Amino acid sequence: MAFRIERFPDTDEARAAARCFNERLRQGGMTEFELMESSFSSFRPEGPGRPIWQQYFLALEEPGEGGGLEVRGGYILQYQGYRRSDLGACATHGWLKLPLSEGVVKKQYAAVGMLILRDAMKREPLLCALGMGGIQRPLPRLLAGLGWHLVEVPFHFYVLHPFAFLRNARVLRQRRAMTPACEVAAWTGLGWLAFKILQIRLPKPRQPHIEATCEPSFAGWADEVWEHSAPHYSFCGQRTAALLDTLYPPDEPRWIRCVVRRKGRPVGWALLLCSDVRNHKQFGSMRLGSIADCLSAPADAELVVRAAQAELCRRGADIIVTNQMHEAWNKALKGGGFLSGPSNFVWAISPSLKKHLDPLSQTVPDAHINRGDGDGPINL
Repeated sequence: MAFRIERFPDTDEARAAARCFNERLRQGGMTEFELMESSFSSFRPEGPGRPIWQQYFLALEEPGEGGGLEVRGGYILQYQGYRRSDLGACATHGWLKLPLSEGVVKKQYAAVGMLILRDAMKREPLLCALGMGGIQRPLPRLLAGLGWHLVEVPFHFYVLHPFAFLRNARVLRQRRAMTPACEVAAWTGLGWLAFKILQIRLPKPRQPHIEATCEPSFAGWADEVWEHSAPHYSFCGQRTAALLDTLYPPDEPRWIRCVVRRKGRPVGWALLLCSDVRNHKQFGSMRLGSIADCLSAPADAELVVRAAQAELCRRGADIIVTNQMHEAWNKALKGGGFLSGPSNFVWAISPSLKKHLDPLSQTVPDAHINRGDGDGPINL
């Protein structure tokens, strides 16, 4: 079998072949993900002046005599500006998204996955990937075999309503013996007491003239936060007002933009979600709050975390979750009473990008990475 990888052709034949590929995945039991069925992204299209955009690629099997076009895999490259400390400025970086191979359901196409990854690395050497379900999943292991550096982005949670959490959180009930223990803890109040003890919060930082508000868009104030915050990080995705209003459109009501000001000037913000989830694979059915994205100078991270907590508490969240890479944000979360849990959110750095970020022991803890990067705040 011979394969070639190219940009998604803008033809009816290619779109039909992509649909057939997705149907074969479903028939083989892969229902969690599917390949794009269009040659361009209506979600994040290319175009002059766009701050973030995507390109689609297909792995095509060379047809035999009289054969038609067959799709055996594909992937997405997403481009966005990132500020790197070694440059002191922004450069465009690619993110690898949704690499899929028919090898997940048919062994004869097992090699396609590796071909896809090598093709993406050749097209965009300064490449990252994010999420992927955990460091032991097949994709991160393949990336590690190709020399990528993998690091888990720490996961933190804060339980506001222990009764709802203990009765609904599926992550606690993966072992059969834990189910009755959770019920006892919920109904007796022992769970409430345990979380009160575990989630001890440090005193609030005493800073005068601090206020937090919710805004309808990022326009008019987010650029100021970006300009004074970005130089403090070794690696940080561009978070200008234009880009943020593209990622989190003002006409989408689920985004909560919590802004912290000092003496009337914006010093930081958090992009929040507060959703009633049903049959969530980790949290079951409860009101899930999340700090999906955020930015400030590291010294002001605690102000932003406390404002986000207060806003999500006001909106009735049962639990607040977040993934944050930078050590100052992790310290701020701990000071706010957040607990640490196992992370299924992996940051993968390509070999070429590693050279620019060395020494990784210093730059990785100083990078600002969260669910606002890569795929964005999905499953929240």
